[in-house]
Parts: sequence; C-alpha cells; structure tokens
Amino acid sequence: MFEFISWQEFISTIALLIGGYYIITMLLLYRSEISNIFKQKKTKLTNPKVRENQTDSNESIELMGSVRFAVSQSENVPREEKVEAESLSVVAAREPEEPMTVAVSETEEMLLKSVSTLLEEINTLKEVVGMGSKDECAELFRTLLSNYADLSQSAHEPEITAFIHNACKTQGQFQIERSEVKSWWPNVEATATNNQ
Repeated sequence: MFEFISWQEFISTIALLIGGYYIITMLLLYRSEISNIFKQKKTKLTNPKVRENQTDSNESIELMGSVRFAVSQSENVPREEKVEAESLSVVAAREPEEPMTVAVSETEEMLLKSVSTLLEEINTLKEVVGMGSKDECAELFRTLLSNYADLSQSAHEPEITAFIHNACKTQGQFQIERSEVKSWWPNVEATATNNQ
C-alpha cells in the first residue's frame, strides 16, 4: 500500500498538514488582534490637538490599541535642562586610598604552611584510624605531632587538637577525649633538651 508514496511526497504532505494546523489555530485564537492590525492602517481616529503634544512612540497603535494622553501645554516637562557653567559647583576628587596590606612575617608564613601540611597529613591518617585500635591511633598521632613540635604551644594548637579529636571520633570505633588528644602533643621543654 505504501509502496506508491515516495519520501518526498510524505514529508511535503506532513509539512502542509502541520502548517495548515498552525495557521488555522492562529486565525481562531488571534482573529481580533489580526483584524486590528489591518484596521489601523485604514483609519486614524485621533484628535489633531492631542496629536501635536504627543511623541511618535505614543501614537503607534499596534497590538496594544489606541491609547491617547490628553496633556495640556503647561504640564509638559522639558526633556533637557540647560545649566550655565558658572552655576555648577565642582569638588576636587580626593586621592584614592591605598589598599591596606597586612605584612605577614616569614615565621608566621612558615607556621601557616606547617599548619596546612599537618592538616593534610591528619586527613590522610583519618582513614587509617578507622581500621586500627585506640593505642595504634595514639601512637600514629604522637609520631605525627612530634614532627610539628613548633606548633605545640602556638595559637593553632587548640584548633588542631579539635580537628584530630573530630577525625578520631568520626572515623574510629572507640571513644576518645579531647584531653587525651592534647596529651599527644610533644612537651616543648623535653624536645628542646633532647635536641641539645
């Protein structure tokens, strides 16, 4: 049955049917708007006095209809205002302020790098802690913290201790207190005497 219909005939028939559907739908749904478009070209129903005071953009009827504003001459607002150069007050511009830069000393910068490196190593050990016991966890962190003895009495030590405590608490299968984690930090005086 379909052997006598070519693809070209099939596609052109479908395109005509779809196009016809959309044309009929538009005519049914928008017939009043379409008729207004053709009617506005034939008649201009505006008062000549009102037309003189309006701009071209107000006169276009298009799809919105013929809305007109009745404005008297005394209510017109000028679009531009002319000012004499002498009446302007000019204030000299202040010099832009230079942005404040916080000078970080080399020791503070080294300390921040140490903290960053330590936190990365703690994240690595966090996964190992989940598989071991509490004693193994304590020994691992004691060894790690002994490498960072300079952070022992710094302002970052409580934050690092809290970070280790949270890591052990979430990954480990054992209970641990923050005071225990704090005891893992090396004693600064003992390490100083051992180094001499």
